[in-house]
This record gives sequence, structure tokens and C-alpha cells, in this order.
Amino acid sequence: MKENNLKDLFNYALEQGTKVRRGIIYSILNKIFDLAPPILIGVAIDIVVEGSDSFIGNLGYADRRQQLIILAILTFIIWGLESAFDYIAAVTWRNISQDIEHSLRTDTFNNLLGLDLAFFENKSSGRLMAILNDDVNQLETFLDNGANRLVQTATTVLVIGGTFLYISPLVAVFAFIPIPIIIFGSLRFTSRIAERYTKIRNDIENLNANLSNSITGILTVKSFNREKKESERITVSSQEVKSANYHAIRLSAAFIPIIRIAILFGFTATLLIGGFLALDGEIKVATYSVMLFITQRLLWPLTELGVIFDAYQKAMASFRRIVNLKNTQPTINSGDRKLDDFNEKIEISDLNFEYVENFPVLNNISIDIKKGETSAIVGSTGSGKSTLIKLILRLYDSTSGEIKFDETNIKDLE
Repeated sequence: MKENNLKDLFNYALEQGTKVRRGIIYSILNKIFDLAPPILIGVAIDIVVEGSDSFIGNLGYADRRQQLIILAILTFIIWGLESAFDYIAAVTWRNISQDIEHSLRTDTFNNLLGLDLAFFENKSSGRLMAILNDDVNQLETFLDNGANRLVQTATTVLVIGGTFLYISPLVAVFAFIPIPIIIFGSLRFTSRIAERYTKIRNDIENLNANLSNSITGILTVKSFNREKKESERITVSSQEVKSANYHAIRLSAAFIPIIRIAILFGFTATLLIGGFLALDGEIKVATYSVMLFITQRLLWPLTELGVIFDAYQKAMASFRRIVNLKNTQPTINSGDRKLDDFNEKIEISDLNFEYVENFPVLNNISIDIKKGETSAIVGSTGSGKSTLIKLILRLYDSTSGEIKFDETNIKDLE
């Protein structure tokens, strides 16, 4: 079955619906005010060059000094609003991140509690801790800033795109040519880097498992003078993590320099075509300066797509492991009957069990354990005493045979 990790993550985000909507609004407003300074600079140039014929002068303020004072007041207000919405958006998205992480961590742990004992015997505590703690925390890098940056990048493209189309559709066409290239490059980068980050998370899981086993078993390590062996084992695991990171870094580091080449084309096109239009008198000098400034504000933030997609793939590598654990189903299915009263005995009939196929631990065990009596289960180490108790507690299901409480089969009980 094909995984859709982004959809699963989006479903968790829907639980924070109101916060997400507020976060999107705050991010959009923050970016709109953030894009204002290049326009304010253009207005300032317009005042100096055009005087009473400037944009503000046409509103009825002929004196240049008066116009500059109005512009200064407007600049103060816009910068204040930009800072305020930057703070509010950052707090909102980080709170959403913490809420999603909390839901994921608790949902996964609650599912873990319902799994069979056999699952835990095949998984070290270090591996499970790596998923419940390290992988959940890895999501924070993307959730804190990724969604916020994506909304702001989309706002930048729409606002500046509309501005360019209004000023000069010709310049807009050339300025926007790099955008499909950048998006295509980002998607290619995303698909290629995904496998490398998955390998990193798996290698980190192995390292955590080895570290956990070595530390919790330190008494055994020291008793048998295995310090050197343990050191070698951890060194190998750490080397695997380092090599996997090296492999990912080579691709990750190459993305932004390549994207900058595409950005250079868009900026140069604006510089030349816009300059020619200004020299021909088709646009004002102030308008030309605004175009140059907002071209950088349009294209340079697109390099952040590489950072965003990089963080996204790291997060998805962790998210896949979290979801796999969260969706793991127990092999022992609960019955639908409650044992309200226990009156007679536990009856064990022809019980057989094996942990590994074709390696039986219990063979044809039949015992009656009557209520009110004390029964002793005696045998040498490895004879199956603990296994029998685990089967009575239904920590495992028997390979064959029955365990009954009075006349109720244990498999029918809740």
C-alpha cells in the first residue's frame, strides 16, 4: 500500500484547525508588511525626483519635506506591524508544532501499550525510545518553520507577481522564468534526498539501540571485560551514522548554489529590460528601483525552498517510522467476554507453545489449577515455567491446546 505521509501529517494538523487558520492569516499579513520596504524606498526616490508630482504629492501634499515626514510615519507603522505579526505567527506555528508532537507521541505510546509482549522482546528499548523521542523531536524543525515559510513564499510570489504584472508584463515574464526551474529542482531534490534521510534515521536507531544495550548492561560488560568489544561496536554504529550523513550532505549542500544560477537569470533580466524601459521613459526611475528591489525579494526567498524541503524530508523520514509504530497491530485479539466470577479452576489442556517455529518450548501440557489451592510449577532453567505463566496471563497465545477459566476459553475473554 502506498504511503501518504503528508496526508497523515495534514490530518494531525486538522485537529488544530483554528490555530492553523490563524497561523496562515498571521503569516500572510507578516509577509505583506515585510514586502513593503522596497515600495517605501521607491516612494522616497519618487519624492526626491518628482517633487510635487510624486505619488504622495498627488494626494495633496506638495512640500517634499512634508511628504518625507508622512513617509517616515508610514514606514514606522509598517515596520511595527511587520514585527508584531512576525512574533504572533512564530508563536502560533510553534504552538501548533508542540500540539502535533504531543498528539503523535501520546497516540503512538498508547498504541505501544496495547501490543503483545512478543513485539517488545524483538525490539530493544533504545530503538523504541529513538522513535518516541528522537523521531518526534525531529518533526519540530519542519513544523516550527516549514509551514510558515511555505505560506510566506506563496504570498511573496502572488504579491510580487501582481506588482510586476501591473508595472510591466514583459518584465514579469522574464522575472518569473526561474520559478518553474526552482520548483522543479526542489521536487527533484526532495525525491533524491528522501532515501538518504531514511537511512540516517535507521542508522541512528541502531546506534541508540547499541548505546542503550551497552549502558543498561554495563555490569555484564565489566564482568566479562568486554569494554573493548563494546567500544568497537559503538564505533562501527557511529561510523555508519557519520557516513550516511556525509552522503546526504553532499546532495543537500549542492542544491542552493544550483538554484542561485536560475535566480541570476531572473535578476539580470529585470536589470536589463527594466533599465531599458526606464531609459525610454516608459516607467519612472522610482518604479525601476522598486522592481530591482522586489526581484531580489521574490527570487532569493525561493532558495529557502531547498531548506524547507530538506527539513521536510528529514521530518518525513522520522514521521514514517512513527506512523509505522503507531499503526502496528497486536497479534493477540481480545475477546468480548468479561470474567466476572471465577468459581472452579484454570484448566490447561494439551497445551503446546513455541517462540520460534519448529523449536517447541511446551509439549502437551495438561494441568488443573483449582481455586483456593496452592500449585507449584517446578523445573530446571529453560523448562518453560515462565512461559507457562505468560500463557496463563495471555501475554502470548498458545500454538495449540486450550486454557480455560472455569468453562471460558482464555481467547474469548477481554
